Amino acid sequence: MSLGVEGVANPLHQALKNAKPTPGKPNQLEAMLDDGSKVIFRRDIGEHAHPIGKDYSNPVDHYNIEIHAANPARPGKFTPKENVHIVVDENLYPTDIFLKDKTRIINNNNLNIR
Repeated sequence: MSLGVEGVANPLHQALKNAKPTPGKPNQLEAMLDDGSKVIFRRDIGEHAHPIGKDYSNPVDHYNIEIHAANPARPGKFTPKENVHIVVDENLYPTDIFLKDKTRIINNNNLNIR
């Protein structure tokens, strides 16, 4: 599974392969990276769907990829650095992808990956 984005897809794919279930969160996996940061993969589909800001005021099926950096001032704690939302349709095809600052990576107007 490669997204074809050199330098991005392969490390994320490797992190997902190494990810372990998060205790108490059946829809979430976490992977620790070599630099001490962690990546959280979350499947917010069906009963786990929720609103995402003003663009999606009703619960919407989506995936999250969150990147958290280790916080040296608080050992064992992390600081969120990025939160990517991948909104999907009923067939789980992406229809919208945006960052935590709402920068759109792609949306259903220019998405052609099927």
